[in-house]
Amino acid sequence: MMSIRLFGYGLRVRGVALLACAVLSLLFISGLSLLSMSTVQERQVSHSLGFVPAKRLTTNFEREILNARIFFIYYVTIQKAGSFDKGWEHYRQVESTLSQLTALVAKRDDLSTLRKPVANLQSDLDSYKIALTATMSMVQGGVLKGPGYDAQVKEWAARGAVLVTDAGNVEKLAFSQSEGDSSESLTTLRQRGTWIMAALLAGLLACLASSLRVERNP
Repeated sequence: MMSIRLFGYGLRVRGVALLACAVLSLLFISGLSLLSMSTVQERQVSHSLGFVPAKRLTTNFEREILNARIFFIYYVTIQKAGSFDKGWEHYRQVESTLSQLTALVAKRDDLSTLRKPVANLQSDLDSYKIALTATMSMVQGGVLKGPGYDAQVKEWAARGAVLVTDAGNVEKLAFSQSEGDSSESLTTLRQRGTWIMAALLAGLLACLASSLRVERNP
């Protein structure tokens, strides 16, 4: 009878040990899982508030400056009806978009790499507007040919080319940084998944070892 009671006691101890190991393992895995999901969620929210609008704004800026240049070229070369007003309509969108982009990169640390390129873009736009205004005034004054006309149009076109090139580079940088951020989030998620699997395996091994020790010493 004594051996039966001791055997039953041993089984109960082993059961308690296994249960304790299982509970501790589950608690650890649950905590690690919650931490992983929280980290991923925070990165997703940050991405949606930073890189997503940055990509949209850089794309809109490049598109609008190209549209504005097309209409201004129509006006300067053939004085196409409505092209002057259309050009300025798109140009106002350019200024508004760049203002939003500047404010966005200024307040978000994850977009700090875009601050200098965006500041350069503002400088390009300011320089372009000077040449643009001078060219439009010249054409409106009736000067449509001659050395002065050629020189002014050439300067205006050159500044426009610089602006478009830099706008394209900023857009590429925004997309590149966005892809890098997404890749980093995926890497973090994979690492956390590996840790969870390792923790699960360690917990199972610990439970097995505890069970064996109790079985040897009931």
